[in-house]
Amino acid sequence: MGYASSSTLLCCHHQRVQLCPNPKSKSKSKSKSKSRATMSAANIPSGSLVILQELNSSSPHFKQGASLRVTGKLQEYDVETAIAVIYDGGATLAVDTQHLRLNLRAGSLYQFIGELYIQPNNEGLLKARVGRNVDGMDLNLYQQSLKLLRQFQSDQISHLVQQQ
Repeated sequence: MGYASSSTLLCCHHQRVQLCPNPKSKSKSKSKSKSRATMSAANIPSGSLVILQELNSSSPHFKQGASLRVTGKLQEYDVETAIAVIYDGGATLAVDTQHLRLNLRAGSLYQFIGELYIQPNNEGLLKARVGRNVDGMDLNLYQQSLKLLRQFQSDQISHLVQQQ
């Protein structure tokens, strides 16, 4: 499928992403189109890295509208509602995938970025805006690296506080 260069961007995973054209201005220059895309991308929060076991009602990440990045194996998927359930280490999370174009397979490993919505039963539902298959990822190594990243960030903050 060919895309016009003025309406596509190459995302960080080397995939072409087609921009929605502005129907009012078909003769806009490439630079204006790209700056509009950059501005809208700047307003989208990055997802905080969260392990499913950490995502419970006492977690600081368990907030209405929190932007999260979660990883887990697909336990089940309901085609009618587009709700997927992922699991890791005994914890599960429902993920609304209605805005994704992703072929989901039970037992495969997926990573989703989206906003958390707390349902009336106090369970979380992640409304995914990004999803990808990460079958090659070693979950244990991923979790170890996440712990090291958090330790590094904590050490950096402590170091900055000591300098003040």
